[in-house]
Amino acid sequence: MTASRFEPCGMHHIEGSASGLPVLYHQDGGGINELCKKHGIEFNDMSSFFVGLQTILDSYEDFVSRIDYSYLSSNRMCAEYYRILK
Repeated sequence: MTASRFEPCGMHHIEGSASGLPVLYHQDGGGINELCKKHGIEFNDMSSFFVGLQTILDSYEDFVSRIDYSYLSSNRMCAEYYRILK
């Protein structure tokens, strides 16, 4: 779960997702929404937070199966940094 709002470039949701965790994120999460929409649920208030949390709990394996581990891998990250710096 992340309650970050207007997050331009956080890492916590990436690290969580890469570790196999679905993400429950605020609708104003900035870049978080773009990365986590396939394997997470957005919320905008406490009511939708609890509904989203229950949905993830009820369909946990489905959310986990939608995580793109190859995109989130540390190998890809290091290769991209190397490409940029080179």
